[in-house]
Amino acid sequence: MAREVSIDRVIPDIDSMSPSLFLKAFKDIMRLKESAGLTPYLDNPDDLLMRASLYAVRYRNGSLGWASNIWSRSPGNTVVVLDDSDMVYEYKLFLVRVLEHILAQGPLIKVDRYIGKPGSGLEMYTTVYVDPQFPDIAYRWSQLYFPVDRVREPDTRIFVVPHYLGNPYIPGSDKMLMIMRFPN
Repeated sequence: MAREVSIDRVIPDIDSMSPSLFLKAFKDIMRLKESAGLTPYLDNPDDLLMRASLYAVRYRNGSLGWASNIWSRSPGNTVVVLDDSDMVYEYKLFLVRVLEHILAQGPLIKVDRYIGKPGSGLEMYTTVYVDPQFPDIAYRWSQLYFPVDRVREPDTRIFVVPHYLGNPYIPGSDKMLMIMRFPN
């Protein structure tokens, strides 16, 4: 049975938001959805290609292609948070908005993979959670990296929510905050 989750405080207030609270709140949202009888995420679904193909362009040779906005992944739209002291208001707001979207959205698509060849000593067990409206991203992740055995916690987690959520701008710049990286 899933642990009870307090509905009134599942998402921390902006002032107290931190990387560790973000991850805790994410896990609480998953438990809350599960306790309400909802599917919080699709765990490495076998039908990713079928889901993704609905959004693809099919070429004459049978290959599939997807449009992608590479600028959203640029260093200019990325911030690195090394510890809680780096968390300015805009970063906290960004994390709260991502959690609000995850809470309101249908089941995320979860993909587990190794980044780096397994057994090489350089592999990193990664779990990616993708907004269900973008199955092509989950599919491409599943094809790009190596399958895992799923017997342990991931070394890193990636949350892919490619929506405009009223994203704040990076302080001191004219760049919209789109990617935030912090230690696991």
